[in-house]
Amino acid sequence: MTEEATWYLGPRGALRALPAPEPGVVATLTRHGGVHQAISGARVMDVTGHRHEYTLTWNYLEEHEWQWLQALHTRLVPGPHFLVNPLRTNRLSVQSSTGKGVLTAPGAAGGTRSTAPGFMASNPHWMPVRDWPEGAGPLGSHCIHHPGHTRGGAHVVRFDYYTGGTPVFAGEALSASIYLKAEDRRPLSLVVDWYDSAGQQTGASEVRTIRLTSAWTRWLHKATVPEGTATAVFALIVPADPTAFFFAAPQLQSGPLATSWEIGGGTARVVVDQLQTSSPRYPLTDCSLTLLEA
Repeated sequence: MTEEATWYLGPRGALRALPAPEPGVVATLTRHGGVHQAISGARVMDVTGHRHEYTLTWNYLEEHEWQWLQALHTRLVPGPHFLVNPLRTNRLSVQSSTGKGVLTAPGAAGGTRSTAPGFMASNPHWMPVRDWPEGAGPLGSHCIHHPGHTRGGAHVVRFDYYTGGTPVFAGEALSASIYLKAEDRRPLSLVVDWYDSAGQQTGASEVRTIRLTSAWTRWLHKATVPEGTATAVFALIVPADPTAFFFAAPQLQSGPLATSWEIGGGTARVVVDQLQTSSPRYPLTDCSLTLLEA
């Protein structure tokens, strides 16, 4: 189970706690895309997505403390790896938590594979609309809307499925929450799926079935991570129903209670860019590790 203010880094199912980094951790959320200038001089910005860049530094590490970093950097342990960032509560990605980077399931009519997949939907008719639950705070402006469907049976919405899920720890209490509303009292279910270190689904939490109303309501689903679980995927099970519904502000966090919603980033899938080392005093080592979100 995680401890407060502890960073974890490593492959799926084998994350290791890192030594406490020095103050001044850098976690920059970098915009990717381009800026174009018209003949009139007006500028247009194309945003293809946002990705974190992390820099963590340590002073006076013992050999056993920095060898794990070296093993990751030299690809003795191949990546990409998972990083757990204790500075953020919401372990979902920025894309999932904000409803960006929708990815419809392969083979779905009209489905497209996004360059920044966040949530994955087995139906292609999702769309952002200008509506936001007041209870989620003043940061958002758009939610995700689905007009309803009657074909193909139940549909599923999965958060961070295509990025490998959310890293979790055996025995850890999880709280999955999301704001939902509908044009009628339609049923919907919340569940957390469990995956092992090989990426195979091993089971799921109990399913919580709810009935939505026309008012924004935050729904909470609690689960405890079973042994042998490496990652979790928070999901909505949507039965075939012509009633439209809306969702916003999903959150997956450690602990039995849901705190105020925040933009995600508590975990990320990363690649090791650089590991700079020096030895100010033998046999101790100073390190600076740069990670790029995959």
